Amino acid sequence: MQYLPQIIYTHKQLLDSKLAPQLFNQFIVYPTLTQQSINPAIMQLQLSTLLVLLPALSLAAPTTNSDIALRPRQDVHPPAENIVSASDEMVHVLSGCDQGDCPDGTTVDLLKEVSNLFGNTQHYIRINDCSQCKIIPTSGDGCVNFSMCGKRQEICMDRHNDKMRMHRVNKETGKKSCYKIKQTMKQTTCGVTKISIWGKTNNVACTWG
Repeated sequence: MQYLPQIIYTHKQLLDSKLAPQLFNQFIVYPTLTQQSINPAIMQLQLSTLLVLLPALSLAAPTTNSDIALRPRQDVHPPAENIVSASDEMVHVLSGCDQGDCPDGTTVDLLKEVSNLFGNTQHYIRINDCSQCKIIPTSGDGCVNFSMCGKRQEICMDRHNDKMRMHRVNKETGKKSCYKIKQTMKQTTCGVTKISIWGKTNNVACTWG
């Protein structure tokens, strides 16, 4: 990045209504806070400016105690593909509209699709187990029985009355595991469908049948 020479503007110039918008669009304002005899009104203005612009503030020091030093503005926003969303178990990049057979950022989720053309609704439970993915149509909340990774399994989802829970049973061993679920993707328009997702989060005690 090519840096511009340092430019110093006085308080009067900064407060000029025609000049200020250009300064705020092109530069980071670094207010002076060390002057002993500074006017309280100017100090308040400087502190407000500092708080507003703090996320992108350049740490280059001003050259005098009475002026406001300006530095070239730098991009402080990461590329969109690097923005991540946190779940209860891990930090992962969500897939948005680019959904497939694998659950999004967890090992089990419930995907709901609503057609914008016909209004019909489809639900799918998606499972990721032993590095394989399976998608199973379902009527919504309830249970699905399936075989995967050499074992028979059952998964039940329950969103009714804000219960937001699920359990998974390994029918070969009888082991039952229970989890909380939460909505990990609010209803989003993706082409001709609207998509919503509820994903498995943390383990809980199995207090239901």
